[in-house]
Amino acid sequence: MLTEKTFKGSRTVAITAIILVTAIWGLAGPVIVWTLRLIPPFTFLFLRFLIASLVILPFALKSKFWREINRQNFPTLLGLSLLSTTFGLGVLFYGYQFTTALDGSLIALIAPLLIVAGGAFFLKEEITRLEKIGLLIAFAGSIVTLLQPLLETGVSGSKATLGNFLVLLYHISWAAYCLWDKKVGKKFSTLTITAVPIFISVPVFTLLAYLETQNSQFSRFGESPLADIFNFQSIFNSQSTNALPGILYMAILSYIVAYYLYEWSVRRIEVSEAALFGYLQPVFAFPAAYLLLGEVPTRYFLLGGVLIGIGVFLTEWKGRAKMRLS
Repeated sequence: MLTEKTFKGSRTVAITAIILVTAIWGLAGPVIVWTLRLIPPFTFLFLRFLIASLVILPFALKSKFWREINRQNFPTLLGLSLLSTTFGLGVLFYGYQFTTALDGSLIALIAPLLIVAGGAFFLKEEITRLEKIGLLIAFAGSIVTLLQPLLETGVSGSKATLGNFLVLLYHISWAAYCLWDKKVGKKFSTLTITAVPIFISVPVFTLLAYLETQNSQFSRFGESPLADIFNFQSIFNSQSTNALPGILYMAILSYIVAYYLYEWSVRRIEVSEAALFGYLQPVFAFPAAYLLLGEVPTRYFLLGGVLIGIGVFLTEWKGRAKMRLS
């Protein structure tokens, strides 16, 4: 029998899990950028989801998750998978070829604000005048961050600016996923909504990795380590072997562990509350970006960060006031 004590205990565990997810995803940006120095993006994603599928397959088969996949549910699961993984992660990893982990971590702060704005627009949730001002200020900060490479280096920063916009596109896709998942996700088990995107992603990224090998313009690497998609010796060459720590981190920790914990947690706390912890990601990303990549903040980065920080503070002021009163 569920009691108030049980609910509070479950809520505490859920918040602890979300903090762990925030730490894992905060470190993910520097790990992605470091690994992309060794292998191209779609090869990276192919190997990531291939490993993830092998790890999760025994659990998925034991749970008989396919019973939840029918003609009625499949379009929803496919749409959620596209937003969270195949499309979303495709543009994120491709964008991270050209931008920095620091810029990516700062742009990530936009995602919770997009969820607030999306909730007001699509779910008709209340949004105050102060929250609107905060969103506008944060939007101005995001523009400074997105255009930072052009402001600092002129035309030579155009690729980095493209990378920033692709990272932003991922966070728009993730915000859309969170809002949709809030409405329909609870009718699926946590394992199902974790496993289905993996199994959809494997064939998609297999094809993209193959195309990556055929078109030297597809990535800055030219030919991928998967030069012959059917010659598995080519997968484990020196580059992909050196990249294995990053691939394993993103396959097991950043996807299976973090994604499962996220889905488990948002069934016990509000999505908007879970999104608040996303603001802590730079706390983990900044030192990792410096230690792994030698990245340091620039003046335009700091300006964008200050504006986004002010916007976040104003937008979440109402939420914090409510939490103090409850």
